Amino acid sequence: MEVLLGLSARDHAAHLVRDAETRVGAALRRILTEDITAEQAATLCGLTVADVRRLSRGRRSTSSGAKGRPRQQDATVCPDGQRQ
Repeated sequence: MEVLLGLSARDHAAHLVRDAETRVGAALRRILTEDITAEQAATLCGLTVADVRRLSRGRRSTSSGAKGRPRQQDATVCPDGQRQ
């Protein structure tokens, strides 16, 4: 039983990480449309350039059209709390 609970918790955590990465990616895409380079965005947000590029690519396939759609509250991505 403990193993099943642990596996369920792991699956839930993985889902939360995917959702967070989707929101960060959407916010990064908006930042990158403002003539900010991937290098500048990485510095601003405390990420590596590779992470900015990976996250800003977005997910290629979704099961729902609403998934991955940017929302206003998704704009905060940087650790310093500044709204982008």
